[in-house]
Amino acid sequence: KKTKIMDDAWQNSEELAFLPEQVEPLLTNVLATVLKEEVYDESKVAGWIDAVCEKSMETLTNLNKPFKYIGALFCFMKT
Repeated sequence: KKTKIMDDAWQNSEELAFLPEQVEPLLTNVLATVLKEEVYDESKVAGWIDAVCEKSMETLTNLNKPFKYIGALFCFMKT
């Protein structure tokens, strides 16, 4: 029962909650920072993906929330 009480405390704590409205602007900023003046170049895509994923994980980790994150990014040219 002690575990259940602790689980409820984690879920009910707004301070520890995952808030999409807080995270979305942070990740949008990461994308804007990495890709701000880039023109699509297939040879650069792998580097952009690495940079966006690394900076995104760093940004999310800095929120100090009790979560583990998994990210996936697809980059393609819009035609």
